[in-house]
Parts: sequence; C-alpha cells; structure tokens
Amino acid sequence: MQRASAAHSQATLLRYFFAFASTGTVDAAADDAAGGDGEAAAAAGPGAAPGLRDPAALAAVRRLALLYGLSELEGSLGDFLEDAYLSPAQAGWVREAVRALLEGHLWGDAVALCDAWDLADRQLRSTLGRADGLWAGAVLDMAKRSTLNGHLPPEEYRHLLRPLDTARARL
Repeated sequence: MQRASAAHSQATLLRYFFAFASTGTVDAAADDAAGGDGEAAAAAGPGAAPGLRDPAALAAVRRLALLYGLSELEGSLGDFLEDAYLSPAQAGWVREAVRALLEGHLWGDAVALCDAWDLADRQLRSTLGRADGLWAGAVLDMAKRSTLNGHLPPEEYRHLLRPLDTARARL
C-alpha cells in the first residue's frame, strides 16, 4: 500500500509540475492538472497569482520537469522492467534521455535556476557558483581548509586499499 501511495503522490506532483511548466501560473496549473476547463483560473481574475512570464525561464522549467519525471522513472526502472511495462531497450532510452538533458540544456540552465532563488554564495557555502567566476582558486582554498585533508589516511587504507590503487595504476 505504501508503494501505491508513493506512486500516486509522484503522479500528482508530476501532473502539477507539467501543468505549471506549460501555463506558467499556479492557478492555471492547478486547474489544468485537475482536468478543469480553465474556469477556476478565470474566476480568480487577472493577476491573481504571479506567473512565470519569461519564455526562456519557462522553457528551463519545462526541461526541469522533464528531468524530474525521467529521473523518477529511472529510479523505479526495476519495477517497470519486472512487470514488463518497459522493455530493456526502453529502459536504456530513459537513461539516455536523462543523460542528454543533463549534458544538454540543463547544464546551462543550472546557474539560472539556482540564481532564481537569489541566495548569496556564502549562504550556500558555494565555491563553484561564485559570481566573480573565480571558482578554481576557491575550490583549492576550500580543500586546503577542509578538516578531511588535515590528517593522514587511516591505517586500513595503507594496508587494504592502497595496494588496489597501485595495482590499478599499473594497468
């Protein structure tokens, strides 16, 4: 029962996400996701809910919605394959689509989608999303200050894992 409830929640979330991505407003998305004819959004009046007006931002949200849906599907591929809802070839298509979205447009959208929240770099403790673009030096400085780099590897590493690293390096 828990899995059915989780699947229903995901389907509802995706329905609203895609409805918003196509309309750009919360009221219209709720009406659209509920299968309405637009009366709820019209009854609310013009300007009732702030919407997403920028076409480039709306396109980024559509791609994000698609990535979310595909990544949820990818996470449950075992269930879909076991019950023969998808073939192994179709499962490969899902993985390829996720990779294509990440490597394609969403890579460029990532900064804009994060900047939309208008959080300062120091709030995020971000070294990569620096406004000045000097991320490489910031990553190096952060690594130098990290407590993880302040001590030698544990004894187990030297005896168990290091031989594996050196053997792999010889290959």
